[in-house]
Amino acid sequence: KATVSVLYWTRVEMRRTLLALKRCAVYGGAFDPPTEGHIACIRQLLGNKNIDEVIVMPCGNRADKPQMSDKVDRMSMVQIAVNTSFINEEPVFVSRTEYNTEGGLATYDLLKTLESQDSSNDYVFVVGSDWLSSSSDIRKWTSAEGPTGDRLLKEYDFAVIPRPGSPIPDLTPYGPRFSVIGSEDQSIDISSTEIRGIIQHKAYDTIIGYVPSAVINYLKRNKLYNS
Repeated sequence: KATVSVLYWTRVEMRRTLLALKRCAVYGGAFDPPTEGHIACIRQLLGNKNIDEVIVMPCGNRADKPQMSDKVDRMSMVQIAVNTSFINEEPVFVSRTEYNTEGGLATYDLLKTLESQDSSNDYVFVVGSDWLSSSSDIRKWTSAEGPTGDRLLKEYDFAVIPRPGSPIPDLTPYGPRFSVIGSEDQSIDISSTEIRGIIQHKAYDTIIGYVPSAVINYLKRNKLYNS
């Protein structure tokens, strides 16, 4: 099984070299707010030889998640976090593709949309190890076309980021297109949900070190989460 994976990634490297393709990691989420954990994840992706650039993909407003902050605030915070955490030469970009789509996009539809915008890239979808639980089986994911989980696994590569408390399971059932990037000790164990909870009960200064400082300033100015 390990040999199959090694052979697959050897072919990936050959194809990228021959066709001059960029391998773009697509890192999606609500980013409500973006945390230092998100920044650490992006750094892990940038440090991997199989990733050429990172596309950060904040989702838009979604009817199934009415509790999310407005997309304008979340997009603003992501742009602030990226602009203040990475220098211009680092290939990290913020995309409005899903932000501009009413109701959001399923993963398969998102990747197909990105391909239609730029077919010179290979797109790699980023998932946390906590996404690989039985309750969120990627093989059963759907899209506007119906069940497309199997097609996702056949047509696209996945980068798995280790998350604290969520051990990496056996990836064999998902096929050869899954690879682990980084390690748990490179992660910062804080979630956006925890940050929102802290702010509701304590001062903004209590999240220093867990959220980029420029984002904290944005939170203060707009009084987000502190109702």
